[in-house]
Amino acid sequence: MNFSTAQQKLWKLVLFNLVKKAEVNVCIHCGKLIETVRELSIAHRQKWFDVNPDLFWDLDNIGFAHLHCNISDAFKGKKKTSPKQLAVMAAAMERSKQRRESATHEELVEWSNKARSARKFFGRDEKGHYVKKPQQ
Repeated sequence: MNFSTAQQKLWKLVLFNLVKKAEVNVCIHCGKLIETVRELSIAHRQKWFDVNPDLFWDLDNIGFAHLHCNISDAFKGKKKTSPKQLAVMAAAMERSKQRRESATHEELVEWSNKARSARKFFGRDEKGHYVKKPQQ
């Protein structure tokens, strides 16, 4: 495991420990207890994207949620995502995470170069969605 991955895992473990000690390990979306570090996710109580960027940094707007609740809340109103689709997305994210964690340095460099190359052809629109850049 590389250092940054180990450091990120340690930060999340410390955060989960503090959240449990403060007894705020209750999901802001479903109201159930967050029981494991893998379930823990930082969540915004009030949506900030396309509303007010200051809400992103407002600590009073921060709460904790189950990761799956937070993902499903992020897509509310955008399109209907079935529980089966969410499970597939979560599994894909987990596989991707495991692949990154077990990747060699050479593989990580190669992926980084591919991403850099893709930025030549894709950009983001005003809402932050990826769009193909016009050919010059």
